[in-house]
Amino acid sequence: RSVFLLTDGNANSGFTDAKDLIELTSIFVEKGHNPHTPPITLHTFGYGPEPDQKLLMDMAKVTSGGSFYCVRDNAQVASAFGDAIGGILSVVAQDVILTISIPEEAAKYGAEIISVHHDKKKELPNGAFQINLGDIYAEESRDIIFEVALM
Repeated sequence: RSVFLLTDGNANSGFTDAKDLIELTSIFVEKGHNPHTPPITLHTFGYGPEPDQKLLMDMAKVTSGGSFYCVRDNAQVASAFGDAIGGILSVVAQDVILTISIPEEAAKYGAEIISVHHDKKKELPNGAFQINLGDIYAEESRDIIFEVALM
């Protein structure tokens, strides 16, 4: 499920504070998601000579697989939409959750996960970590940094 937001990116009425707009985007995504449906992905398109690129990028980043496209003139419309639609059509896995854990045998010898450096990490009661990676696209790679202690 994807939403395309076409705007000049300049908030000039209603909610105008960037933090408020990003929070509203996050609430919109959370309200529209449940365990039986894929998450909502926001693709933002900033039109005109000076769209608020940071705001539109931050709004897109709040969603799983969101993206931002700067469309300064009509010549860029086709490539921006083509890229966004191509990305939607090339999803190879949805709602991916990565679990990082220490094997029982290694834990017996004192091996443990020290920390996981990711904003969507969740520590489980057994010391393992889960990371919600959202959608994975063809030929995409993700880096997850974590520290372990090996005894």
